[in-house]
Amino acid sequence: MSLPESTDDVSPVTPLADDDRLLRRGEVMEITSLSTTELYRRMKLGDFPRPRKLGAGHNGSVRWLRSEVLAWMSQLPVSAGATPSAAPEAA
Repeated sequence: MSLPESTDDVSPVTPLADDDRLLRRGEVMEITSLSTTELYRRMKLGDFPRPRKLGAGHNGSVRWLRSEVLAWMSQLPVSAGATPSAAPEAA
C-alpha cells in the first residue's frame, strides 16, 4: 500500500459535533427500544442508519453515530394518540 502523494488524494474527515459520540448496539437498542432483530431488519430495508466499522475483517466492531440515531428518531411519525390532552375545565 502506498501513501498518497498529496493531501488532495485524501478524503476529508468530517469532524463530529461536540456532543456526538459512537454508540454500541446495546446503547442504540436502549435509546430506540428496538430489538436486535428489528434494528438489523430496518438497516437492511434502509430505514435505519448503518453503523461505522471500527475493526478489520468480518468480526470487526461497529458503532453508530449518536447524532444519526437521534436524527432517525426525530423523523419518526407522531402517533395520533400522542397529542397532549387539554386540561379539564373548571365547572
